[in-house]
Amino acid sequence: MKEKKVIKRKVTKRKLKVKNVIILLIILILLGVFSYYLTTLKIKNIYVLNTNILDDKTVIYTAKLEDYPSFILTKSSEIKKNFKHIRKNLSKNIDKFKKNMLYLNIGAINL
Repeated sequence: MKEKKVIKRKVTKRKLKVKNVIILLIILILLGVFSYYLTTLKIKNIYVLNTNILDDKTVIYTAKLEDYPSFILTKSSEIKKNFKHIRKNLSKNIDKFKKNMLYLNIGAINL
């Protein structure tokens, strides 16, 4: 019977470099903190334009913006959905701009 030759391989242990691991953790923590900051950034100003029929407080209350929610998590489609039960002949344009400002353009549609 033939015997198989056993080839021994050198096993090298890989050492983790502590410096690289710490740098990676710091980068991940900074990315997490930055994303948390962006998602919790509140709306600074709400401008209500072209409202001859409704006053500003009513528009902000109806849009459910009275507590100035997060700028990024607030969707214009949700704000438009909140206005459905108010008059149907109102045009509702919601524009988000830089610096945490929200423009609600509410005007009457000429029929």
